[in-house]
Amino acid sequence: MKIAVLIPDINNNSPCSIRAKNLYLPLNDYSGISVKANSVKLCFRNSLISNKNQKIIYRIFGKIPLMFIFYYFNIIQKMLKTSDFIISVNSSNCITLFYYLLLNFIKIKYPAKITIMDLGDPFAFNPVNNRNKVFMYSMMEKYLINRVDCLFVTTEQTKSLYINKIKKTKKIFVIEQATTKSNDKTVINDIYDGKYFKKNKINLLYTGRFYKKIREPYEFYKALEAIYFKTDEIFNLVIIGNIDNPFIPKKINFYYQIHATIDNEYICNLQRKADVLLLFGNDSQYQLPGKIFEYAGSTTRVLSIINTTTDLSIPIVKKFNLGKYCFNRSSDIQEALEDIYSNYLENNYQIKKNKKIEKGIYWIDRREEIKNILNLFHYE
Repeated sequence: MKIAVLIPDINNNSPCSIRAKNLYLPLNDYSGISVKANSVKLCFRNSLISNKNQKIIYRIFGKIPLMFIFYYFNIIQKMLKTSDFIISVNSSNCITLFYYLLLNFIKIKYPAKITIMDLGDPFAFNPVNNRNKVFMYSMMEKYLINRVDCLFVTTEQTKSLYINKIKKTKKIFVIEQATTKSNDKTVINDIYDGKYFKKNKINLLYTGRFYKKIREPYEFYKALEAIYFKTDEIFNLVIIGNIDNPFIPKKINFYYQIHATIDNEYICNLQRKADVLLLFGNDSQYQLPGKIFEYAGSTTRVLSIINTTTDLSIPIVKKFNLGKYCFNRSSDIQEALEDIYSNYLENNYQIKKNKKIEKGIYWIDRREEIKNILNLFHYE
């Protein structure tokens, strides 16, 4: 069984790349499965081009995306010809559009090949996009999903949406996001040197971004400021992510740090060392932030700040007893923070950790699901 995986950019920390690297590339470790992966910037595994030549090519074509893409067309096509399955991983940009068009071309030329789209966060239902983008992506998706054999999505809610969009009977499988099993031997030397966390403080950590009218931190800032001095200035807020200027706290009376996005493995280690992890829910019933699984794997307590009663993080917080959730209102958040402070005092100035979750949230679990699905097609 040979699989070709098309990935927009394997070398960044986007949810798409993290999903691709952890879900598909390790399938090579399974007996009888051979995986080749390709991205526009690099031929990642079993490459037909040496690393040295890749760098030269990128310097020549990197600033001219279309030329760069068409240079790779023949290389990718050779890889696809020898594959039984072709999986294209979603990322909403022109590179992915190229991959989908290529995948569509292969489907026409080689109709016997099984083509799969891993939608991840769907184009058409991404609340970050403006109306013009939503319309364009919706038209593109509607055409493409009716050309491929199978869809992978991340939630049951998204699956129900696509069932209504597909003309013919189509196999749609839910493959949730996940996280990597922690390495307890990993040591971060600068955790308590003031760069991130502080001793004798309750270190609140948020890793991610904020979006206007979708995922906003203003009510949280208001709540933290209201109780900061009442709780002996005990809270240390740490935000790691590419935070736009409107979401940076201004004229406030509490201590905080903001750091740029860092390597995902390093972020996961920080999540394990924090006292409380903050999760800001989307104002959308179709998307679940993948970081909830990272948080679940960290054993650190979670405060999930939700916008709606249908927030998809609620069942996960309950199922794995990750912590608590509250509505994105300053009064509710203030109450939750006061409760955290009380527990801190009652437990000898520390926040208790969660029990380690053994199964159900890790990429290895998801790869088993993928393997079973591919076997269904393989033996049909």
